[in-house]
Amino acid sequence: MKLSNDNYYTPKWCYIVLEPFVWWKKVTYAIEPCCGDDRIGTWLRTKSKEVTSNESRNGGSNFLTRYNTFWYSLLLSNPPYSQAKEFVEHGFKFSKTCCWLLPLSFLGTQGRKKLFISHPLDALYVLTERPAFEGPSGKGKQTANSEYAWFIWDGNKIFNKHGIVHI
Repeated sequence: MKLSNDNYYTPKWCYIVLEPFVWWKKVTYAIEPCCGDDRIGTWLRTKSKEVTSNESRNGGSNFLTRYNTFWYSLLLSNPPYSQAKEFVEHGFKFSKTCCWLLPLSFLGTQGRKKLFISHPLDALYVLTERPAFEGPSGKGKQTANSEYAWFIWDGNKIFNKHGIVHI
């Protein structure tokens, strides 16, 4: 079932698997720019001193037009796929370490080739199971039809394993 506005929420296991790969003492300020129902933001609050969560669909500011006045030690999110490239590019203005949950197919296309040339990935954490994303109130839960991974740019050296990692 296709939901409007890419309104799919991330299953808990998809971000919990990151726990052993992050030096959490280095994460003092984190941002989740497209938080949906704030699942990832809530989890990050158990790990980081301070977390900023934002969701433009819930009355928050539009991350893509937001001007940054603060550097975060970590940006971690599952962006709406229809605007994933824009979110990834804009994220570099907020943190040197950006971690985005995206389908592996995000690696392809000429349109994103320049992104990966100008910002080479430090790590790709491939999920070995396909996530079952769900819509608001648990509606529309369905297993993804492609493989997903955490695309990681780690300028702050927060992740303890680089390269391709299967998790």
